[in-house]
Amino acid sequence: MPAMIGHVTQERYDQLVSEGRELVEIQTRCQFDLGDRALELEPLQNWGGAHPAGSDDEAWTVTASLQRYAEDGLGRQRLRRDASNLGPPFPAPHSEDCD
Repeated sequence: MPAMIGHVTQERYDQLVSEGRELVEIQTRCQFDLGDRALELEPLQNWGGAHPAGSDDEAWTVTASLQRYAEDGLGRQRLRRDASNLGPPFPAPHSEDCD
C-alpha cells in the first residue's frame, strides 16, 4: 500500500508541493510587477513628492495618485499589503494615508 500523507499518496503530495512552489513564484513576480507599475506612476522622491499637500498643485499628490491606482484596479488594501511585502514599510507619517 502506498504511503499516505493526509488523504493523498506520496506521489500526489509531491505534485501538490511542486504546484504550490510554482504558485508562490508567480505570486512573488506579480507583487514585484505591481510595485514596478506603482513606481512608474510615482517614482521615489523626496518626502512629500513633487506636489506635496498644501502646495498650489494638489490635484495629484503621491497619495492621491497611488490611491486612485489602487482603487481603479487593485483594491487599496491589496496594494498596501503587496507593497509592505516587498520592502520596508512607509515611515509612520506616510502609512496613515493608506489606511
